[in-house]
Amino acid sequence: MDLLRSENGLVYLENKKYLSKVADQIEWDFDMCGLVFERGNKPPESYHELFELLYPTISKLISSGDSQFSNLLYRIDVSEKKIHQRMLLRHEDKLDEVVSKMIIERCLQKVLTKEKYR
Repeated sequence: MDLLRSENGLVYLENKKYLSKVADQIEWDFDMCGLVFERGNKPPESYHELFELLYPTISKLISSGDSQFSNLLYRIDVSEKKIHQRMLLRHEDKLDEVVSKMIIERCLQKVLTKEKYR
């Protein structure tokens, strides 16, 4: 499911409350893998700002070839197969951009699922 391509996903990511929860979820998943997600002192104001916070870290992890990157994908539940499928289907060629977007989408799904079952 691609929440960012749906109207509902965009609505949630325009809401600062959900943006903050997604950033918290990303930070928690990073922490569980022994990684640091530098997000600053204030919550993100927009999806683009959250993406810009996440992108450099993902780019660095990918280029380093660190095994922590695979652990992070597993922890967040973003499969390498889905990453490759998305790159082929949408003709996106920047791995770090695709992975960053997919992490945000998956963390939004986690936030919404937690909220639904509370």
